[in-house]
Amino acid sequence: GLTLRSRIMNEHIMVWLNNKPLVMPPDLFTLLRDDGEPLTNTDLREGMLVNGVAAKAPDVWRTPAGLKYFGPRHFGFDFDYVPVEELVKELLGR
Repeated sequence: GLTLRSRIMNEHIMVWLNNKPLVMPPDLFTLLRDDGEPLTNTDLREGMLVNGVAAKAPDVWRTPAGLKYFGPRHFGFDFDYVPVEELVKELLGR
């Protein structure tokens, strides 16, 4: 199976799939139950089967000025932003 890990600060700030980055700020991530209903972070339990949805952030947040306030370094991570679409391609081997 796959292991999804998330750093939560009210929202999913950073998400890893099998210990590889999948989504980083400012891009967005949410979890859904099998019936399509959203899961709040307080509903999550270790070992749950969930569906993840990632989305690119608006372009303004992907600029150098936007990343200053909402990029990975702003949240204490020691790496630069990589767009979600590039991370997904990398994980899929494309």
